[in-house]
Amino acid sequence: MKRQFFILLIVVFLASHLGAEKFQVIKHEDIQKNLTFSQPSGSKEVRVDNIFGFITLEGYSGQDVKLKIHKTIKALDQDHYEKAKQEVTLEITEEDNTIDLYVDGPFRCQEDNRHKYWNKDPGYQVHYDFELQVPYQSQILLKTITAGDIVVTNIQGDFEVKNVNGKILLEEMGGS
Repeated sequence: MKRQFFILLIVVFLASHLGAEKFQVIKHEDIQKNLTFSQPSGSKEVRVDNIFGFITLEGYSGQDVKLKIHKTIKALDQDHYEKAKQEVTLEITEEDNTIDLYVDGPFRCQEDNRHKYWNKDPGYQVHYDFELQVPYQSQILLKTITAGDIVVTNIQGDFEVKNVNGKILLEEMGGS
């Protein structure tokens, strides 16, 4: 019995340490932006289409979108880090009073001007953790797939929130 416990302990130790050593390069970047709508008095929509990371969104009485992003790149080595910086981008657009934040990269396949998830290990992971303050009467569309939850508070507009592998918490919501 002691031998089985000892072997199990070794297996657990090796599994936890081998996974932690996969990425040799880990770098962080913080991004802050104020985004404006083309027609501040019109109806507003905010869309966030993320893959890896959380989304926290709070309604407030202002007119702009206040954006904070914590970006983390984990890579096998420096070459994979440089590749991640080139291949994974955050597209920020504003058109027709819609602010669109879209994480793009080779993990998505082109299909109808948007993307479909593609399962291939490129030797890196790029996480975008979003914190947003938006006008409380904005319509919102939020999506993330893994490594993060979605938390939304104080929104009075219509909303659609999707998360594949995390939690969704909605508080003080007034839209449909």
